[in-house]
Amino acid sequence: MPGLRVAALLSAFVVAPAPAAVPTASPPIQDVAMPLLFDPARSQARFKVRMRILPAATGHFLDVRGQLQPEGARQRVEVEVDGRKLRFAGPSWMAKVTRSEQFLDVDQHPRIFFRSDAFAPSLLRNGGQLRGELTLRGQTRPVAFNVAPAACATPGRGCDILVTGRVSRQAFGMHAYRLTVRDAVDFDFQVRLKPEPAP
Repeated sequence: MPGLRVAALLSAFVVAPAPAAVPTASPPIQDVAMPLLFDPARSQARFKVRMRILPAATGHFLDVRGQLQPEGARQRVEVEVDGRKLRFAGPSWMAKVTRSEQFLDVDQHPRIFFRSDAFAPSLLRNGGQLRGELTLRGQTRPVAFNVAPAACATPGRGCDILVTGRVSRQAFGMHAYRLTVRDAVDFDFQVRLKPEPAP
């Protein structure tokens, strides 16, 4: 029958609908990022005490510890130095004064610790202000440091992370020697990171 032949030809071009996709559960999102540790052998922390008449005196800490901690899409940095491991380039009396109870008081409060607020990773490449809290002489105060623009695409690995800042020593209870020592104390950090562990 002609009608049957036409129906048969049309059925040959009908595409059967594809079977519905079976929904699968999304894999859980896991944060596998690990803290990036400072390389103590290639990281430095220095500070400068400004005198009212004499040239500024500079000291540095022999042991710098820290880490760059991922927090989702942001990061946080922590830095710790031992005030007892302080070496001074200035006169011996200035080194003694700086370590004393009236100044850093390193025997009673050896831990000097900075913990930043969370920041975008681009800060380490482009530079800008790094806010956080500094613990000094057992007192914690908000501070702001400046990150210099990086000299490479991978700061901390291909080049140093350079951070500078100035804090008020009186804000941390250092009120002595006002006639000879200025209030501002400059900090200077130069940071390199350890290589990431192999996967």
